[in-house]
Amino acid sequence: MTTHLKKQDIKNPDIVTLELKKGFQWTRTHAKLTLFLSLAFLAVGIGYSIYQYFSEQAETAAQESFYKVELEYLKLQDSAKPKTEKNKPTPAPVVVDYEPVAQKFAAVISNHSSSRAALLAFLDYSEIKVKNKNYEDVIKSSEKLKLGSDLLSALVLMEKGNAEANSKNCQQAITTWEKILSLKSSQSIYPEVHLQQALCYESLNNGIQAEANYNKVLAEAKDSAAAKSAEKYLRLLKSKVN
Repeated sequence: MTTHLKKQDIKNPDIVTLELKKGFQWTRTHAKLTLFLSLAFLAVGIGYSIYQYFSEQAETAAQESFYKVELEYLKLQDSAKPKTEKNKPTPAPVVVDYEPVAQKFAAVISNHSSSRAALLAFLDYSEIKVKNKNYEDVIKSSEKLKLGSDLLSALVLMEKGNAEANSKNCQQAITTWEKILSLKSSQSIYPEVHLQQALCYESLNNGIQAEANYNKVLAEAKDSAAAKSAEKYLRLLKSKVN
């Protein structure tokens, strides 16, 4: 801190002492502030370590909850498979009620919404709900999750967009899928995203955007299943225009 004194002030020792005292108080105040900031940064470091520890503990608990339900789901799926016997007709598939296990996945999502386990639970929950065309349940459940920038989060967005499209809300589905295209970690599913967007644009009678997205699929994943579908739909689109 710089203090400017006048000549008459210097002649007066009380004024000089007062100004020096102000300077000392300023220095002491800022020294305290520096010490406080140092302690604050230290506290943040310690706090982050504690946060990391409890985050890991929470994730472990979430994973345990998820895998218990996942094991139950896998057993149900296995029980639904018809048991074939040699030289006998293949029996009809066993009818299984998946709703109770779907609710258990929903509980994992609600209780551990910030965990990766919740994202995995959502994918299973979505699979069950879509079979019964309960698309609104899928959309509402997805909104409870804390998403990141990884591929698993992108897959959640993909399912949410699919549910929105199946609910006749293609414009919202396109917006949801657009979020995936901003994630570099999910480039492997870009072709599928563009294919789904193209189909939605067609349903919205936007042939220009539909064609553009079909062409993106062909450029991104030549000879893939998505590309073959894009080629077929693109031919159909062009035949409509002509």
